[in-house]
Amino acid sequence: MIVKTKQPIDDLFAPRKLKLPRHVVGIRTRDEFDSEGDPALGVWVILSDTSTEDQRHPKELAKITSKIRSVAEEHAEIPPPFVRFRLKSEQDQLDEARA
Repeated sequence: MIVKTKQPIDDLFAPRKLKLPRHVVGIRTRDEFDSEGDPALGVWVILSDTSTEDQRHPKELAKITSKIRSVAEEHAEIPPPFVRFRLKSEQDQLDEARA
């Protein structure tokens, strides 16, 4: 892992710890690189399949992104995160394909 923190990265971004809405059912992280080849952190926010269009509205997703970026800013060892969103069913399909 490129990003090393005193606290496990998954703990830092746990939905309960960030006080994210209930329709956020998980967060996945992975090491990535930005367009210049510098280390980056990929963050996938997993949304419930029952989340509403209002809950998936860009303004609502921006609030979630802001909380994630705030945590990253508090930890100098974490590079700026690339935050993306997907439904749980989409994540499940990806997990099955990798198994």
